[in-house]
Amino acid sequence: MTPEVALGYWDIKHEGKILREESGIFNETYKFKRGQDLFVLQKLHRLISHGGPTKNYIKVTNFLRGKHYPAQIVLPSRRGSFLVRDGERSWRLLKAVPGKVFTHALNSQMVFEAGKCLGKTHLILKGFKKPLEPALPMFRYNEVLRKLRSHKSKLLSNRNKKTRGAAEFLLDYFPKYFLPKGLPNHLIHTDPKISNFLFGGSGQAPAMIDFDTVQRLSPLYDLGDALRSLCGREEDDRENRFDMKNYRAFLRGYRKAAVGYFGQHESRLINQATALVILGLATSFLNDCVDDSYFGWDHRRYANRKSHNLARALGQIALYKSFATKIFL
Repeated sequence: MTPEVALGYWDIKHEGKILREESGIFNETYKFKRGQDLFVLQKLHRLISHGGPTKNYIKVTNFLRGKHYPAQIVLPSRRGSFLVRDGERSWRLLKAVPGKVFTHALNSQMVFEAGKCLGKTHLILKGFKKPLEPALPMFRYNEVLRKLRSHKSKLLSNRNKKTRGAAEFLLDYFPKYFLPKGLPNHLIHTDPKISNFLFGGSGQAPAMIDFDTVQRLSPLYDLGDALRSLCGREEDDRENRFDMKNYRAFLRGYRKAAVGYFGQHESRLINQATALVILGLATSFLNDCVDDSYFGWDHRRYANRKSHNLARALGQIALYKSFATKIFL
């Protein structure tokens, strides 16, 4: 169904156009206004279209608002359900939090504020004790590597030299950065990319959005993913470079807001986690060059999902190489 038809299941009228957000690579996201209020209408990926992720979203955002943290509100439909089924996928409506979303960091001050925001979010979520529904597994790198190895023959026999080179590189380097077992787990966001931070007019980042995949894991994964996103360029940039000024700004902001959250052992693993997340995402993109089913893709710039995913994999490998050179991994 169209966004207009889907919105008819809620008692909310839109003013003006319903605009598509083009930056998402997982859900389809649309925005519209009614008066001064902004709403977000999402057609969820089939993997989170069942009730569990949205139940977690509601639990966690309710908890955050109780701690005076500005969080999105999931709105029930006329029938009282929070999801409206559309084939294998579901629609969901949220009342948005005021603020601006960016697809890349404009300067190191913005990155510093994002670091503070993630640190604040981690500290608050540490107090969340309720059980959660099973979530879409995130950072399950043993499975990502296992899939890469299962695709090995297809990737290494591919006609495209860049595909073969990416596969060889990731098969060699990706497993080297797996984190040690037994690290403390806490409730984390799991997708702290730049576009999931909200920024206000004063430049501060008061909140994060998109809590679909919250789960209890080592917070190092959140730090690694945030540094990957905030210190790199567009994911499919073949000349991707790691910005050390942003790296220092982010960690300065995070440590200022999350005093006492990390132990010394975990702090020493931040660089390893960052390399792991960069190569883990590159591997996931390359796996989808074979599976051709997981990530969304930009129809305007690429002929198909596979070509976009290859560009993303190569972009992340370039980012890793830049990071490894500067950090002396």
